[in-house]
This record gives sequence, C-alpha cells and structure tokens, in this order.
Amino acid sequence: MSERVERMWCDDCQEWRRSTKQGPNHILHLLLSVVTGGIWLVVWFFLLFKDGWSCGDCGSGNVLFPSAHEARSARIGRGAARRKAKSKRQAPSPTPAAAIPPKPSRDKGPEYVEWLRKYGDK
Repeated sequence: MSERVERMWCDDCQEWRRSTKQGPNHILHLLLSVVTGGIWLVVWFFLLFKDGWSCGDCGSGNVLFPSAHEARSARIGRGAARRKAKSKRQAPSPTPAAAIPPKPSRDKGPEYVEWLRKYGDK
C-alpha cells in the first residue's frame, strides 16, 4: 500500500494538520487485472480516484486541500463584506413634497415620461 502525506485544513480541529491517504496496492491490482482479463481495471481505476484523506490527529475525513480551504474562506469573507456593506446602506430619503415640480400633462410626452422616472406616480 502506498501512503501520501500532505498538510491540509481539518474542519473538525479547525487547524492545519498532517493528513494521510492510503493508496491501493498496485502490484495486487495489476495481478488481479491480468487474472480477470482486464475486468479488474474498472475497480482499480475507481480506487485510484477515491477520496480517502483523513486528519492525522483526529482521524476525521473532513479535510480540505489548501486551495479549497482558501477558496471557501474567500467566499465566506466576500459574503460577510457584502452583508456588512448592505447593512451600512441607508434607504434613500424621500423627496420632500415641496421639491417635486408639478406633474406635466400627458400630452407633453417626453417631459411626462422623464417626470415619472424621477418622481414616480405621485
């Protein structure tokens, strides 16, 4: 069996930890592939790409590669920044009635449309 070791983020420990992944025994799988006429290659192929990383300290399988952890942190950070900016925004103050010019008649065309865009149907 081959064993790979990498430094990854453990969501359970909330720290960077040494993580391990047990790989398949390639000699055994090659022998089985020859004996079964290549049918075992399907199983071997599946085992090669199976995610089997675990935390070296707590044994949890809830670990992330550095790039995945950084991407998730960036998404969470952007969301928090967006929520913070949104909460700081204030609703626009309503236009005082004295500041609204009189509504033009409908037959004025573009002036009427522009007035509606600015002040709504008041």
